[in-house]
Amino acid sequence: MAGGWEHYRLIGFDERDLSGMLRRLDQIGTAEILHKGTIKEGVTDDSFVISLSSLFGQLTEKQLKALVAAVEGGHYEIPKRVTAEELARQHRQPRTTFEEHIRKAESKVVHAMTPFMMMYAKVPGSPFVNSTRAAGAPTGLRIMKQIIASTQAKTKAS
Repeated sequence: MAGGWEHYRLIGFDERDLSGMLRRLDQIGTAEILHKGTIKEGVTDDSFVISLSSLFGQLTEKQLKALVAAVEGGHYEIPKRVTAEELARQHRQPRTTFEEHIRKAESKVVHAMTPFMMMYAKVPGSPFVNSTRAAGAPTGLRIMKQIIASTQAKTKAS
């Protein structure tokens, strides 16, 4: 945020992707390009910043709490220090419910990281037009839906 404006740094792998994204952004507010240029390969590897809200903003409170409890409890260590059943018992929830919160949280975080992972891994083709069977929609479309949903939620909250 600066001077009442939200500023985003975007990287497009295809001119059509960028044009389509800007058209979608214009549906929710004014979008303006301040700078447009070409980047050299590898420039993004050490300089790209991921916001916490883009990683965790789609998680529900229950999902976030379950994920934090799993990390703090050692569920992701090898070997695991705690099972999902033990964590569920500690939080007085059925194991299946607790596991569902963790799985949904993991899925949302991984999907939020997907464009960055693909960029880092230098996956051939545009990561914004490739779709996965699990997700069913192009990554760029999912990101745009998330941006629009979070913007609408902020507007309603104001």
